[in-house]
Amino acid sequence: VELAVLVVSPSEIKRLNNANEKMRQRGRWRVRNRKVIYRNPYVALFEDRVIRPDGMKGVFAVFTMKPGASILPLDARGYIYFAREFHYAIGKVNLEAIAGGKEAGETPLAAAKRELREETGMTAKTWVPLNAVVGLTTNIAHHQNLYLAIGLRFGKAQPDQMEQIEIVKMPFARALAMAIDGRISEPYTCTLLMRAAHYLRRRKQR
Repeated sequence: VELAVLVVSPSEIKRLNNANEKMRQRGRWRVRNRKVIYRNPYVALFEDRVIRPDGMKGVFAVFTMKPGASILPLDARGYIYFAREFHYAIGKVNLEAIAGGKEAGETPLAAAKRELREETGMTAKTWVPLNAVVGLTTNIAHHQNLYLAIGLRFGKAQPDQMEQIEIVKMPFARALAMAIDGRISEPYTCTLLMRAAHYLRRRKQR
């Protein structure tokens, strides 16, 4: 399920900005019209003029982000690999799962394989889909697919020029403890660790 539509053609912008557009139903909300406030290849901001469930008119902001994938590479010795990178929006270096956006026409799995290869140089024999996460749902539409990558082979990373990524290796158990006590706080990474732990525990019990 892809929630974010980021490549908006001029004709689509005109349609979205048309005040006379027929009302659309969105749950119990009715959308009178949608205006594009800002867009780039990664994000888009819309202003929706709506009829609220209580019948009153209102304005609602919707922020969409390019869908993507987060990957947890796990080696045969039980070590995982994270990316430590400065993120402009939060203004600091953060420890997170390997992650990136999905290109147009690319499947979520293909995006995950590409991001892992580019950022770490790794490829994986086995890819375990751990479903998706939809984050910050009040005003933000973003869909992130989660994967556990097993059977790693190591090569040379090819990150984007803007990316300055340090790959951090640690035992899986330590990473899980860090997610639980808050030292790792990025929500997709935390969810990925929890789901991977559940998967590995169930696999061991079989």
